[in-house]
Amino acid sequence: MYTLLTRVGHPIRLKHVITPCGAGCFTGTDFQYSLGDYSVILEGYYYDVTDGGGHNILVSREGGFDVLDTSKVSESSSSVGGSGYEIVKSVTVKWAGYVESIQEYENYIYTLCVVYNQFQVVVFDANTYVEVNRWSVPELVPYNARLAVCDEKVYITDHTHKQLTVFSTDGKHLPNITHSSFIKPSALSVCPPHSIIICDY
Repeated sequence: MYTLLTRVGHPIRLKHVITPCGAGCFTGTDFQYSLGDYSVILEGYYYDVTDGGGHNILVSREGGFDVLDTSKVSESSSSVGGSGYEIVKSVTVKWAGYVESIQEYENYIYTLCVVYNQFQVVVFDANTYVEVNRWSVPELVPYNARLAVCDEKVYITDHTHKQLTVFSTDGKHLPNITHSSFIKPSALSVCPPHSIIICDY
């Protein structure tokens, strides 16, 4: 069981949530503050979490993603008690086994999904949550990849080939990014205004 946490009385940015990995697990977080006191805001099996703009947080899960409103608190069913943020929208991604990664960018929501054992990028309108585009990600093993969207480009980690796969925001495949220092690019985060941070191992 994996949880999203927020520090009481302070904003917190949680960029990546715990994800399953065989018998063990990896975590990746980007906290604005040390954890300190906390409350459980959502409990369940989730793959990624990101800022959805305004009061919203987007969390990816099996079959789709949820939109949480941080201004609306509801009684949590958490085993440790406390109040959670209200899920204001649950979105199903057609044919998706699970949504590996998610990010809001320029009024669109970009998701990296496993569809029939292959990665696809599926794009939604951030206001209506209606699917507006999708494309396949060729030659990418559907396991532990992350996306980041910055400067009209979609970057996806490809640790098997030690590179970043790159697309335009409308799905055109652009030259991939390789570097001699890459070992296994495993996670990405946008660093405004024009950069991305690459987690490598």
